[in-house]
Amino acid sequence: MPVRALRPYAHNPTIRRAKLDIRRADDPIRKLYKTATWRATRLLILFRDPVCKLCHKAASTIADHIVAARKFVAQHNDDLSSFFDDNNLQGSCKKCHDAKTARECQFAGSGEGRGV
Repeated sequence: MPVRALRPYAHNPTIRRAKLDIRRADDPIRKLYKTATWRATRLLILFRDPVCKLCHKAASTIADHIVAARKFVAQHNDDLSSFFDDNNLQGSCKKCHDAKTARECQFAGSGEGRGV
């Protein structure tokens, strides 16, 4: 059986993921997910969007930033209150959210989020 070639983006995904997790640990934007404001905003989005906006099949369990939170905050002059902007949030199921996040973080092969 021939040796299977690695995809160029998957040299060592475990190491890439560990490095990303270390960088994310001290990220001020990540800390916003632990605030009472985020918990209230999340509930509002899940109430507004009971069905996943991406697949339109499953129940929404995650409040997803349409434009990545870091990028959206940067577009608003680093105003952290824009993190909670409900116009940039949508309800999504875990499966769709994880797939979208993988594309955005380049853990998946190709996709519209590649290069973000």
